[in-house]
Amino acid sequence: MKLIRQIKLFFQEGTSDKVYEIDLCEAGDATYVVNFRYGKRGANLKDGTKTIFPVSMADATKVFDELEAEKRKKGYREQNETPVFVVKTSNGADKDELSAQKKTILKHLKTFLNGEEHETWPISRIVWRAGELKIKEAIPEMLKILQQKQNDFTIYSVVYLAARCGTDTEAILFLRDAYKRETLANYLKETVQAALLNICDEKERELLRFEISEALPQSIKQLYSEKKYTDLDKFLDEAFNELRVSANKLIYRLYLLSLHDEELKKIVLKHLSKLSLSAGTFRSIRRIYKVAEMIEDTTVLALLAVKIERQKENFTGAGMYMNGRWIKIKEELKKEDSVLAFSKNTKKYFVSRTVRTLNRLGEDHSQSYTKLATQILLQFSDKVNDASPQKTVKSDYKYNQATRTYEQQTKTTFFDSYSYNRAFYFILFKNSIRYKLNSEKTRLVCVAPFEPGKPFINAREEAFPYLWNEAPEEILLLLGTSKCAFVLEFAVQVFRDNPSFREKAGTDIIISLLSSDSEKVQRLGFELAAERYNKEQPDKKLVAALLACKIKEANTLAQDWIKQNPALFMNDEEFLVFIIQNRNLEMHAWLSNMLSLFKIDASVAENVTAKILSSVLSSSYDKNDEGFIYSLSEVLCTSIIPLIP
Repeated sequence: MKLIRQIKLFFQEGTSDKVYEIDLCEAGDATYVVNFRYGKRGANLKDGTKTIFPVSMADATKVFDELEAEKRKKGYREQNETPVFVVKTSNGADKDELSAQKKTILKHLKTFLNGEEHETWPISRIVWRAGELKIKEAIPEMLKILQQKQNDFTIYSVVYLAARCGTDTEAILFLRDAYKRETLANYLKETVQAALLNICDEKERELLRFEISEALPQSIKQLYSEKKYTDLDKFLDEAFNELRVSANKLIYRLYLLSLHDEELKKIVLKHLSKLSLSAGTFRSIRRIYKVAEMIEDTTVLALLAVKIERQKENFTGAGMYMNGRWIKIKEELKKEDSVLAFSKNTKKYFVSRTVRTLNRLGEDHSQSYTKLATQILLQFSDKVNDASPQKTVKSDYKYNQATRTYEQQTKTTFFDSYSYNRAFYFILFKNSIRYKLNSEKTRLVCVAPFEPGKPFINAREEAFPYLWNEAPEEILLLLGTSKCAFVLEFAVQVFRDNPSFREKAGTDIIISLLSSDSEKVQRLGFELAAERYNKEQPDKKLVAALLACKIKEANTLAQDWIKQNPALFMNDEEFLVFIIQNRNLEMHAWLSNMLSLFKIDASVAENVTAKILSSVLSSSYDKNDEGFIYSLSEVLCTSIIPLIP
């Protein structure tokens, strides 16, 4: 057959590197066929045809173009084509790959039981991978494997698998049996205990909690058993600050007790965020990190991942002087009461581990990817963290043989906000051409000609976009609570790319969007509010939020709605109190005008005045509030109080 037209397309994401070739060939007698080949780059390609029987040139061209368009929509591009980052709408092929992985792992497990070992993967690694993919079908094989292989890492891998397989009966029975073994190493027994707490029923969980609480200091044990969590929180504040109790084992035990206890979890999160990564705490923090990773406790894992990345390491090198003596670091770290913790290498390891975990969850199409990524992104706030871009300027002198002089050469390197946070950039900019890791793999640098603050193409740059397209709850959570401009811009873009997300936004969420510090988020909230408003059943909270919004069009729309039914709104005490207490002072002037046109009931005026005065007297103000207090007083004195008999 004669080749008439051909295109070779390539796709790269994560460890995936694929090729897709399309041929349009003449079959003879003015008829044509469209064939294709696909597979991993560099491997033998599979082939197929889109035309079972030869067709006309026009039909063949249409088939060719449609197939090319389909592949481009999924992100395929020609070899030298500038990358354009698109929304991936389908991941069916990748799910097929995951299914194939599971089958391969089960095959390797059975092969091992038949007396054959894999050439490159030890059995513990295969079991570990089964745990990562949560393959419940692997549990019977793993129990048989333990009868042949009893080293600690294999046991740990099997525990990891059991912990991640939900409430599987065989998994729970195995964990119960392992927990009773007196010969089990302490760290393994603690891992089994955490796994059991995560997947057992409430009755068994209570027994485990009692056992853990018995090891707590008496004062803390009593507060915990009586569920006096407010007092427990205060006690821990004092105890940790004054070093009256060791935080190391205590914080770990409290974390285990907080599993499936949201009130206690809030207290644990608070203290985990405050504790330093020192010798007195890091050992337990490291254990908590690994347990949270195992059971996919994304809230705790995200907090610790960002905490570790932000804190400066405590030491580097092989040795150091401390308290007048030379300490060999490797030997010191082996001690149970080591005075050292959190080295440069340890920090580097955990930073890389977090990124690996994110990448693995994404490639495995796990819903935990967007949950973990969301919690990590929520750790960043432009008001709290230093989000200012930076730059370094290095000068050097190079000899110019033509002029026989040394000429100064200057190199400027730009760093955007949060450039030291690899997980942050992995989540938001993995597919970006704007940033790259520096040679030390410690910081993200801007790729010329891009500089911070410069406009850039409106493109999706995040890792695993198709997973975000399936995560409306996480995107809405980011939109409603994030205080980071990068995160909000990302979330707005994903939301707008997915029209189906709009129906997921309830009134409370829309109100939170309208009060955002980001104009883009406010405008999105304004659009949703305009779509959602029902004239027959007006939502007063939504109208009040539009009045408080900083967008003029939102204020005007809300005012128009109120004018259509003034009696409904102007005689609502809570509605009036909300507007008067709002710091959008232009609304005060508008309200005064409305009250001059529509007289409210005397009882409403009296109750509104009482509520406003009570609020003012119970609040504290400074000089910056003078304008607000004056405006509020003017509304009360001129438009509300005169209506009281």
